[in-house]
Amino acid sequence: MVSFLKFWWAAIRQTLGFGWVVIGIVSTLLPMGVSLIQKHWPALAAVPLIKWIADNQVEIQLGVAASFLIPYLLYAPYRIYKEQGAKLATLEARGGNQEILEKLGEFLAEGEQFKSICHNPTLEIFPGDQIALWANKLDSYLTSKLGASYAVRVKSASGLGSPFATTLAPGLTQRHWLPVHIRCVRLNQFISELSYHPKSAFSNTDPQQD
Repeated sequence: MVSFLKFWWAAIRQTLGFGWVVIGIVSTLLPMGVSLIQKHWPALAAVPLIKWIADNQVEIQLGVAASFLIPYLLYAPYRIYKEQGAKLATLEARGGNQEILEKLGEFLAEGEQFKSICHNPTLEIFPGDQIALWANKLDSYLTSKLGASYAVRVKSASGLGSPFATTLAPGLTQRHWLPVHIRCVRLNQFISELSYHPKSAFSNTDPQQD
């Protein structure tokens, strides 16, 4: 009940504020127009319609204000309802986005760990199967939550220049390190994008590829 009364009080308050603006404009322009006609065009001022307007300025002002107030009173609740719906949708999107950001952060932490393993000079067994499983899980998650193009971007080195690891564990080459590195860079980009665009995770419209 309280929320209902607050809703309608907000609608009435907006309507009254709009009404004061209308009344202010009409009450300023109408007397000025009548005064100018009476002063510079006496013959026109003698026209019955102009004379009637001059004699009934208050009534005309109220009528004009009412003609604006009544429609606006019907529109104001819809406007408030729409604004509240947009705010609620934004809050829900941010809440869902936070969950996605946390999951991407987990993938990123795993990827950074695999990158550090690639640089370990005492590495004996390369965890290739674990990295492949991590990459597949990441691709599947991106496809389901953000769209297929995110799964494509996460593997693409386009726009990243020529990344190159200077020191790698014995027996490893760039082909072991590079796929993990590219995914980590892209994950950082995705986290940044979703942090600044709270609705993007739910629109299923992928950003332009590099």
